Amino acid sequence: MDTVRLDASLFWPEDLRLVGTALSGSVIIVELESRQRAPRCPSCGTLSRRVHSRYPRQLRDLPCIGHALRLVLTVRRLRCEVAECPKRYFSERLANVARPYARMTERLRAFAKRLAHALGGRPGARLGQHMSVPLSGRTLIRRLLEVSAQPVIPPEVIGVDEWAYRRGHRYGTLIVDLEHRQLCDLLPDRNAASTAEWLRRHPTIKIGTRDRSGLYAEALTNGAAPIRQVADRWHLVRNLRDCLEQVCESQRPVLQRELNAAAPVIAEVSLPALPEAAPPLGRCPPRPTASRRWAELAEEAVRRHQAGEGFKTIARALGLERKTVRRYVRAGGVPPRRRRLLPHPMAPYREVLWRLWREGCHKVADLHQHLVEQHGYSGTARTVGRAVQPWRKHKAAGQRPVSDTAVPEPLRLPGPRRLAIELIRREPSETLLRLHPHNPLLQRLRRLSCIFLGLVCERRVEALDDWLVQARESGLAKLVRFAEGLEQDLAAVRAALELPWSNGQTEGQINRLKAIKRQMYGHAGFELLRARVMPLPA
Repeated sequence: MDTVRLDASLFWPEDLRLVGTALSGSVIIVELESRQRAPRCPSCGTLSRRVHSRYPRQLRDLPCIGHALRLVLTVRRLRCEVAECPKRYFSERLANVARPYARMTERLRAFAKRLAHALGGRPGARLGQHMSVPLSGRTLIRRLLEVSAQPVIPPEVIGVDEWAYRRGHRYGTLIVDLEHRQLCDLLPDRNAASTAEWLRRHPTIKIGTRDRSGLYAEALTNGAAPIRQVADRWHLVRNLRDCLEQVCESQRPVLQRELNAAAPVIAEVSLPALPEAAPPLGRCPPRPTASRRWAELAEEAVRRHQAGEGFKTIARALGLERKTVRRYVRAGGVPPRRRRLLPHPMAPYREVLWRLWREGCHKVADLHQHLVEQHGYSGTARTVGRAVQPWRKHKAAGQRPVSDTAVPEPLRLPGPRRLAIELIRREPSETLLRLHPHNPLLQRLRRLSCIFLGLVCERRVEALDDWLVQARESGLAKLVRFAEGLEQDLAAVRAALELPWSNGQTEGQINRLKAIKRQMYGHAGFELLRARVMPLPA
C-alpha cells in the first residue's frame, strides 16, 4: 500500500502558516500566524505594511481525532497610512477563517447551524458534548437564527394549507414547493391578504394546490400572475363523506323506521355434534354513558343556541370545538354512543363449554381448568363464569335453554359517521350488505358515492357534469348543497381530475412541522420555529 505524506499546511488556508502544535488535556492547540504581506484597511481599503503590534486570537474549530481543537492565531495590528481615514489602527481580517470578534471558525459556525437545525438547542448541545464540540444550547440557537432561509429555486407549483400554532386559537400558513419537495415559506397567520402578498413577491408560480377553503382560493386569485388552482382530491372525498354523514344523521329516523319494518334476519347456527343447540353466551356489560359534565355542557350549548347564539360564540364560551357544539345542538344533548359489537372472547370455546355443561360439569373452576389444559385457553375464570351465567339461570328455573336458532337478530343501524364511511368503501361491509336491500335511500347514496369515488380515483373528468346533475336531482338537501359547492369551485375540481398535483406533500410537511413544534415544547417563538422547518441553504 502506497502512503502519501501530507503537508500540514494543506489543512489551513494559504494566508496562514503553521507554527506548532500542543496537547493540553483533551484539547489540541494549533498555533498559526498570518502570511498576508499587506492587509487592507477595513475602512478605506488601503494596503498597509506598518505593523504596530501583535496579539493572540483564540478560535474554536471542528474536533480532530476525538479531541477538541483550538486555534491560536497571531494577528497583527497595523497603522493605516491614509491620514484622512477614521481608523488609525486596525487588525488584519481573516475572512475565510473567522469573522471579526468571533470565538469560532466559519466551518464550526456552519456545523453549529446544521446541528441546531436538525436537533435544536439542548439536544444539539448534548450531542455536541459526545462529539467533542462543547457548545451551549443558546449558542446553537443564535447560530440558527442568523440564517435567512429562502428558496433557492423559484417555485412554479406550490401547495398551500394552514397549520395550527395553537389549535383553535392561532393558525399560520404553510407554502410548499411541490416540484422540489421542500418548504418554501412559513407565514405567521392565515389571512388571504398576507398570502396574496407573498404570492406577488413570487411571480413565477403557475399552479397552486389547496383544500376546499375559500380563504386560500381568494389568495391564489389575488396573486400577481394568473395561477391555476387545483383542489385536493383527498379533500373532495372527505367532503363527500362529511356530506353523507349529515344525510345519514338527518335521515336516521327514516332509516330506522324502514329497518324496523323489514323482516328480521335469523342467525342460523349449525351444531351437528350436539342434540340440542348451545344457548347464547352471556354478554359483556355495556360501556358507561357520557359523564355528567359533558351532559351539562351539552344542555348549556342547546340552551345558548335556542337563545340565538352562534356555534362559534358557544364554542368560545364553553371551551369546545365548533363541530362538537354543532353535534350537541343537532342531537339535542349528548348523542348516544353506540357500542361496537366485538366477537365474544368465549365464542371459540362455546361448543366445548356446552358439551361439558350438559355432561354435568357446572363449576366454573373445573370448566376453566379444562379449557386451559386441553384447549390452550389464556383467559380468566371470571370470563368463563360470566359466559355461562345465563345457562345457570335456566338450570335453576328448570327450563330448557333457548337455542340461537329461535332468537331473531335484529338489524342494527350504525352511527352516521360509520355508515358514511361504509358507503364510500370500494368493498361493502357485511353491515351495509344487510342494510342495503331494505333501504332505497341507502341504495341511492351508495350508487352516487361509488360513481363519485370512481371518477375521482380514475380521473374521469368527463363524468363530473353527469354526476352533478344526478346529485341535484337526488332530492336530498345536503347532497344538493355539496353539488352546488363543487359547481362554485368547478375549475379547481376539474384541474384536480386533469393534473397530477395534490396537497399530499403539503400535509406531510405539516406533520413534520408538528413533530418539530412538539420537540420544542411550545417554548419557542415563530422565528425559531420557522428557522427549524425551513431548509438550510447549501
